[in-house]
Amino acid sequence: MKKIIFLLLFSAVLGTGLFAQTLKAYVMNSEPLGYVENGTPRGEHVDYLKAIADKAGVSLDIQVVPKNKLFAAMKSGDADCAIFFRSKKWDDTVEYAEKIRDIRILAVNRTGVPLKTFADLHNSSRVGVLANTAISADFDGDKDIKKYSVPDYETMIKLLDSKRIDTGVGNAIVLSYLINKMGKTGTIQSEGITLGKKAQWLQFSKKSANLAVIEKMKAAVNALQADGTLDEILTSYAGKNWKSMNNLD
Repeated sequence: MKKIIFLLLFSAVLGTGLFAQTLKAYVMNSEPLGYVENGTPRGEHVDYLKAIADKAGVSLDIQVVPKNKLFAAMKSGDADCAIFFRSKKWDDTVEYAEKIRDIRILAVNRTGVPLKTFADLHNSSRVGVLANTAISADFDGDKDIKKYSVPDYETMIKLLDSKRIDTGVGNAIVLSYLINKMGKTGTIQSEGITLGKKAQWLQFSKKSANLAVIEKMKAAVNALQADGTLDEILTSYAGKNWKSMNNLD
C-alpha cells in the first residue's frame, strides 16, 4: 500500500513539472553576446535566455561555447536551443521559436582605406568575415571581394587594428561595442556602410527532446518584447546609443 501511495505521489510531482528535464542552451562566445566572467556565463544572449526561461517557467543550463561547437550541437541535438541569425541553410536542422530582433549588418574599414559604397569593398586587400557566416546574396556571391575567414569579432578588430585586413563585416552592435571597448575608434572607421539586415532568432534543434516547450518560449519572447525587457538587457551591454548603431532606415 505504501509503495502504491509513493508511486502516486511521485507521478503527481512529475505532473507539476518540478522534476522536468533541464534544457541545454548554448551561447556563442563573443562579447557582448556571451562570455565568462569569474566562472559565470554573462552577456546579452545569456541574459535574454535567462529572462525568456524565467518567463516561460522553463529550466535552462546556459553554456558559453565557441561558435563552431554551438552549430555542431544544434545539428546533433546536444544543445536544445540557441540564439543566432536565421538562415535558409538551417531550415532542415532547427525549429524557429521566435524572432528576437533585426540586426544591421555593417562593413567597417581601418582608417586610411576609404569605404563609402559597396564597390569600395573591391579595393580591400582582405575583408574579414566570421567563419561559416552568410552576409547577403550580393556580398556572398561577389567573387571580386577578397573574403578572409576569422573565428570571432575580437580577432576581427585586432586584425583591423594591425592592418592585416582592411575591412571587417558583421553585427553592427557587436562591432561598435568592441571598437569602443578595445579603444580602437582612432584606427577603425566605425560608421561604415550597411550591407543589409539579419534576424536574430531563438532556435531549437529538431533533434531536441524538448520541442514541446517552444510555444511557451515563443510567448515569453513576445511578452518580454512588449514590456521592454529585451531592450533593457541590450542597453545594459551596448549602451543607450545601440538604436542608432542598429539604424536600419
